[in-house]
Amino acid sequence: MSKKINQLMFIIFSVVLFAFTLPLIGQKLNATSDPLLAPSDWAFEASSVALNDAIVQKYPTLDNGDGFVTKEAASKFTGELDLSLQGINGTIYGIENFINLTTLNLSMNHFTGEIPANIDALSKLKFLYLYSNELSGEIPSSIGNLSELELLDLIVNNLSGEIPDSIVQLSNVQYLSLGANHLTGEIPFDIGKLTQLETLVLSNNKLSGEIPTSIGELSKLKYLYLEKNQLSGKIPDTIGNLLNISYLFLHDNQFSETIPSSIGDLNNLKILFLYNNKLTGEIPNSIGQLGKMEYLYLNNNQLTGEVPESIVSLNNLYYLRLDVNQFTSIKEHTYNYITSRYSYIIKDQRYTVNYSIAHPVNQNYTFDALPAYEQFPNYGITYTYTLKLPDGTTKTVVPTISNGKITILGSDLSQAGTYSLQAYGRGGDLDLVYYVTNFLIDDSVSLEELNYISAIADGSSHKVTSTKIIITLSKAIEGLAKEDLVLSDTNIEITNLKPLGNGVYELFITGDWVEGTSVDVSFVISPSARTLANVIITPNVRTTTLHKASQQTTEGQKPSLPITGEATVEFIIAGLAIVISGIVFVKTSRYFKRN
Repeated sequence: MSKKINQLMFIIFSVVLFAFTLPLIGQKLNATSDPLLAPSDWAFEASSVALNDAIVQKYPTLDNGDGFVTKEAASKFTGELDLSLQGINGTIYGIENFINLTTLNLSMNHFTGEIPANIDALSKLKFLYLYSNELSGEIPSSIGNLSELELLDLIVNNLSGEIPDSIVQLSNVQYLSLGANHLTGEIPFDIGKLTQLETLVLSNNKLSGEIPTSIGELSKLKYLYLEKNQLSGKIPDTIGNLLNISYLFLHDNQFSETIPSSIGDLNNLKILFLYNNKLTGEIPNSIGQLGKMEYLYLNNNQLTGEVPESIVSLNNLYYLRLDVNQFTSIKEHTYNYITSRYSYIIKDQRYTVNYSIAHPVNQNYTFDALPAYEQFPNYGITYTYTLKLPDGTTKTVVPTISNGKITILGSDLSQAGTYSLQAYGRGGDLDLVYYVTNFLIDDSVSLEELNYISAIADGSSHKVTSTKIIITLSKAIEGLAKEDLVLSDTNIEITNLKPLGNGVYELFITGDWVEGTSVDVSFVISPSARTLANVIITPNVRTTTLHKASQQTTEGQKPSLPITGEATVEFIIAGLAIVISGIVFVKTSRYFKRN
């Protein structure tokens, strides 16, 4: 309780301090000196005369006697130059003449223009505060030459362009804040070179791309703020190497894929904000290892599956948000833990699952039920089930749910096509949840088997005149006529079609074609699909089973269906018989001639 009181007192103090300083920030200090009267070795430019006046007012020893600061005086000034919260406007051109400064604080003013390109002239600078101004343009690459710099704060300006690659040369920097600007491009690939970094603030920009894997090399990092950018891709596994991190703010980006399980290695993490992204998959069980966690916000993502039971190990967790996701399971003791937190939101879970089955209509249909169907009524949820039929109409249904299965009565499934079972759940802390199960009942007809039975050939011309074929369909079709079967060769026709029962049909085709050639037989299942099969006609070869053609074969394709091994063996035997018969005939003739 004392901890919460301390937090509250800190917030009150911050608000009071802000209210006190706000009027000061709003005031602007206008220049009084005339730049035309400045000496030739004046340290500043006409656009920065207000800065000159502010320095002379606060540091009168820098006044050369006529209200101006000379370059020589600026170069001899050492230590700290602090002009924060003075309401100064204009530019800061000329500040680079203070070459012996170790601290420069121009924060919370109204400075405009760009950061001087030769800012690296301040080679002894350790602390540079330029935050809360109106500076614009790009961050100069020369800033990477400030090798002594330990703190760089440029937050809340109008800076644009990319973060210069030279920034990674600041090998001593411990605090780097570039947030609340208009920076674009990617985070420097080798950001991991800043091995002394403890705080990195890049939030509220327009940064894109992925977090570099080198981020894991920032072993001293305690505070990482990357929120409110356009960062995308997977959160790198190397994030788990930040063993000293306390605050991790990645919210309001476009991160996708799963939360890395390595996040469970961050034993010092107190605040984890991942909300407003596109994260998928399940929360890793390793989340339960974050024993110091106080704030966990995972809301507004696409997280699925079960809220892990390991979450109950977070004994210091005060604030938890899991709302607007796709969770389908929360076990009872996990739910009880969640609802015992100081603040929690778990409502608005939505998920869609798809099934497909070849199934006759008007029969009961059973599939796996989402755990939420049986769990959530125990937490105050009441479901209403609506079934959307293939023709677009809807009806209220009462499915049977038991032992992880859900059954819809066949009386509600009278049409072939796609159904949508929509479950609306209202009530309790989870209000609302919305789950959709789409399933396809495919009642179309397919060609299951095609058997070539026999052929009648004209022995003199080696042409086939008639053949019998047996086809087996996935179901019987009442009123099927020979006109429903189409032959590609117009010289061949179907003379008879006879149903044999259970989807089996006998048909005869006649015509003249050379033995060994093929005839395409196609059965029209729907206007957009056909089942095609090649029938190889070979006289005197019986009961040759042809391969079933794919149901997805498009019109015009001709699957190759060779003669089976059985037929080949019969051909070989027949050939050998003819050869042997010839040999016997020749020897017999010679015998009779001798005698």
